[in-house]
Amino acid sequence: MTDAPDQEMPQSIMCIRCEEETSILTSYPTGRNCLRRICSCCSSTDRCLSRMAKAPKKGSAEEAKESEEAKKARKSAEALRGSVAKMGSSERAQWYRQEKRKRATESKKSRRTFATAVGALEETRQTGNEDCSGSRYMTPRDWCAREMILKQYSTLEDAMVAYEQRCTDPDVVTKEINGELCLRVNNGGLENVVDRHTVAASVRQRTDLGDGEQLDGFEEEIGPRMKRASDKLQTERLLSEQQGKQAYVPAVAVRRDLEQEKEVAENRAAEFQQQALALKEKADQKRKELKEKQATQLPSLAVAKLSLTNAIHKANASMSELLKRQKATADTLCKDLTNALCMSDVPVKREAEEKTKVLNGKIKDLETAMEESIAEWNTKAGDESLDIEAMVSMEKDLAAYMKEWHLGKHCQAVLDTKQQIKNFREFTSDCKKEVKKRDKLAAKATVRGSNKKAKLDHPNSQAAAETPALVVNLLKHLKENPLPDEIINCATEPEDEMTVPLLLPPTPMEGFTRDVTRHEYYSEQKKWVEQMLLRSSQKYSCAVVTRDNVARPFLQQLDQILPVPLRSVARPSSKELQEIWQLYFYQMAGDSGRLSMSTDWGLPELRICCEGKEIYLGFPVKKLAGNTTAEMLQHLERMRAEEFLTAVERDGWCVTCHPGRGVVLPTNCLFVHLSLQGPETCHGARIHIVSDKSLQTALTHLERQVQQDPTLESKRTGQLLKWIRER
Repeated sequence: MTDAPDQEMPQSIMCIRCEEETSILTSYPTGRNCLRRICSCCSSTDRCLSRMAKAPKKGSAEEAKESEEAKKARKSAEALRGSVAKMGSSERAQWYRQEKRKRATESKKSRRTFATAVGALEETRQTGNEDCSGSRYMTPRDWCAREMILKQYSTLEDAMVAYEQRCTDPDVVTKEINGELCLRVNNGGLENVVDRHTVAASVRQRTDLGDGEQLDGFEEEIGPRMKRASDKLQTERLLSEQQGKQAYVPAVAVRRDLEQEKEVAENRAAEFQQQALALKEKADQKRKELKEKQATQLPSLAVAKLSLTNAIHKANASMSELLKRQKATADTLCKDLTNALCMSDVPVKREAEEKTKVLNGKIKDLETAMEESIAEWNTKAGDESLDIEAMVSMEKDLAAYMKEWHLGKHCQAVLDTKQQIKNFREFTSDCKKEVKKRDKLAAKATVRGSNKKAKLDHPNSQAAAETPALVVNLLKHLKENPLPDEIINCATEPEDEMTVPLLLPPTPMEGFTRDVTRHEYYSEQKKWVEQMLLRSSQKYSCAVVTRDNVARPFLQQLDQILPVPLRSVARPSSKELQEIWQLYFYQMAGDSGRLSMSTDWGLPELRICCEGKEIYLGFPVKKLAGNTTAEMLQHLERMRAEEFLTAVERDGWCVTCHPGRGVVLPTNCLFVHLSLQGPETCHGARIHIVSDKSLQTALTHLERQVQQDPTLESKRTGQLLKWIRER
């Protein structure tokens, strides 16, 4: 195998801004081609322009705080950036090279100004052991005094002679300090156990050094700074001695350095502003000269005629575009109005048709006026006697005419069409509001009892207008013999296999009840439903909360109250199934009750009592004799009240609900819901528990229901069963 020839690497890389040589390390790529690069200085110039021209976000606090000077500087930066973008390649490269030289000069200066200042507040905790061994240099007099105290020598003269001899020993270390020969002696050792907790405040400055030249500049700069700092520390010590307390004199000129950097930025902004003004004046002067030249220099006859023809075509296109927009707006409004009034009365539809005809007539008038105007100008331009000056003058007149035509000064049809579209839009909006209001009232009026829904989807519930004999007997029996206990066999924590009711914590449920009863929607619906019950002679009703903005906060509140295993899964896309996840408000007349063979769709239900007093009595449905729902109902019809209460005490459960109590009713249980408040009506809220666990339990229940009644497969029961299987 032969070696492949070596590929030649590029010797240098050109900056696409200043067109000067750069390198990989001192440049940045732009675009997809990594070899198209911008040097660091030109990149800094671009970033500076972008930062200065960046407008604050509309409506933000920065926009409100922007001063007139800042706004003027921003406009200048925008103008300069636009002027640079319009320059030719050579002129733009020359401008970037000038900025590069200025930035290089400023950079060398600013890197030694310590413009970056950091304020720090530091808290430290220290624990440790320290072992220190030290020595010190003793003067002759100190050494002699020590020796005389130890009575090694009796006179100072003898001690001085011994000191001089000691200093000449080869194992002795001496050092001349302040003109005296001092002797180093052992100062012993020090052992410390350190446990400190300190808080320190500091101001630090930083300078960035990129090359040797900048390092030399730093060394030149740091000397005078250290000298000034030393003088200030000396001044601080003198002030402290004079005042008798600790004085503080800043030793680092942080403020001066920061203001110096700010001054550099302001000078750059002012320079950019001057450049923008100079470029603008230059462009204006060039445009003015070109305009004067064109005004004094007339074109040839053929060119003048062609220019006039193009101007007429341009005017025709402008008028056609206006007509097209008005037609599109009218078509959209007509479609919206037709869709909104599809279920309205005949008089309203007739009024809408009349307004539509008027609008179409105005648009037709506009189209006619446009054609007449263009024909008139074509006639003027077709005159063979026109000379060059007349054609140029006619073209100017046409431009002024078009501006006034769009404003409606030369064409009344433009103003009439715009006004008619405005009136039609207001009429459409009013119709939509009325239809939306009507739909809300209709949805609010759709109050269906859950027993009626059970009759449609669940053949195991009682009829809407019927009260089973068992319920009547229980009401009569409980009035004469009240239950001894309000709660029988209920749980306070969720279980894996829910067979008894779950009581929720009272404090959050009382808060939820208080929020519901104070809501305006609850009061309005309660009054309306009471009137409906009086007219229909029904004892019970359950209405879905149709307003999403009302139901959503309550559902979120309940989701936080419920234990995690009972929280609902995400809703399906089907609107019909989404109602299962909705919130319901129910009402039951006093001295009445309901019998249910199971909860709706085999899902656990959360019932919250808001007003009145309610009693729930139930036991597992498997305790009844029979295999079908009809056989179980027959067993219940033969059951007396005493037998039912005995089954509840032996195998079932009981819970009495006052306002503020929430209970989750289990599945696979028949239960009786009673109201024993005399003439008072009890009110409450309920939701279905659509958790992962409850859906698995509901699957068996729904399959059994569909098997007993195949017609349910095409209804909501079948849809829910299919959705659970496909999850």
